[in-house]
Amino acid sequence: MFASTLRHASRRVRVAGAATAALTTAGFASASQNQSARCDQGDLLKGAVAGAVVAGAALTLFNSDTGFGKKAVVPFPSNPGRVSITGSSGIMGSRLCPALKEEGWEVIGITRGKGSSQGGPGRDGTKEVDLTLVDRICDFSDPKSMDSKVFEGCTHVFHLAAQGSPGASFEDILKSNIVSTYHAMECARRCGVKRFVLASTNHVQHGDSMEIGGGPGSIDRSRLKGKTMKLSDPAVPDSFYAASKLHNEAIGMLYSKVKSHMEVVSLRIGWVLYDDPTELKDSEFEHYLRAMFLSRRDCIGFCKAALNAVIPAEDRGYLCAYALSNNSERVFDLEETIQKLGYTPQDSADDFDWGK
Repeated sequence: MFASTLRHASRRVRVAGAATAALTTAGFASASQNQSARCDQGDLLKGAVAGAVVAGAALTLFNSDTGFGKKAVVPFPSNPGRVSITGSSGIMGSRLCPALKEEGWEVIGITRGKGSSQGGPGRDGTKEVDLTLVDRICDFSDPKSMDSKVFEGCTHVFHLAAQGSPGASFEDILKSNIVSTYHAMECARRCGVKRFVLASTNHVQHGDSMEIGGGPGSIDRSRLKGKTMKLSDPAVPDSFYAASKLHNEAIGMLYSKVKSHMEVVSLRIGWVLYDDPTELKDSEFEHYLRAMFLSRRDCIGFCKAALNAVIPAEDRGYLCAYALSNNSERVFDLEETIQKLGYTPQDSADDFDWGK
């Protein structure tokens, strides 16, 4: 066990040195004056942790209790810049904007000015909106009215704005998710944005785990035959909404891996609406939520990591990861995500009293 941890730590040190060089080449601030971790035989693990921090990476110590990581994580050091958050007044935006401001980011909140949110079972979407987080109005689905310089001066964009309902029609999805995301990415390219974070969704693979004949809010874990899905597994969307997010992930790869316009991170996000998931106890959505639950703390943690994580040179500027809490009923394998982002989820749907 300890030897395995040392091997993992040593690997992170090697990655760390390459990552520091990549950061400097890309024009980001150097992570540290000292880019090498010197360690003697007795301090190998300590040196490995230091090397990871030096390069802006993170080290997660693997153990048999959780299957992937302990609660204690060495986080990526934040490198605050100027970030635009589209959909800033919505469910995720209202969590993310204040957290980034507290960490020193200059945050610009952008919405299309309609003050709407999809809400969820038992939740009115209009009550999930915080208009105090809006600095600019821009409708990316309408190129005639949008400001093509809306991201000027920004180092990062976090693109949350979308039609978020898995039951939405194709026509609505086409305009709100596909056309608007293309225009947002074009604006980011023209404005010299360094990193673009796409809010993708767990639904892009949920076609393989939802009940046959059921809706996107259903789940049948028996279909996976005891396995958990990985990022490398085929993506089988459960709706037009999910298909639009897969399209956006593909555009993200085009803009990063092929055209080298910017770095792109796609986050396949869980269900973040409920701070207490037992709100849906005994409902038809209970087990889907218990699988896909994303706590407020983990939502912020994953989002910060998506803005700061080092993307290895071999990945050519593109990274895809999950964002959900460490739920026992989850259907996704989080090990690769933790290694890539350097963030270990701290919470679980199991932490709540389900009365069973």
